[in-house]
Amino acid sequence: MPEKQYGFIKGNDGEDYFFYHSSLINKNNIDKLCEGLYLHFEQKATPKGYMAIQIELIEQNITIGYEILDTVYTIKNSYIKG
Repeated sequence: MPEKQYGFIKGNDGEDYFFYHSSLINKNNIDKLCEGLYLHFEQKATPKGYMAIQIELIEQNITIGYEILDTVYTIKNSYIKG
């Protein structure tokens, strides 16, 4: 949630870790944060849950983009037959 300057990281242990943008080691990387990114961080237990601190990007050369699909299928039912 860049506009609110906080977010959540899904840890390898399956837990969700809350973080503030100020927990980033390199503050210039705030614009590079996106879903599916690999991060390294320290875990901290708080009364409200788990928190991520000392966050750093594992891959520094990140290109953010979109993939345009060739074909999109839609169906009227909630299941796919066959």
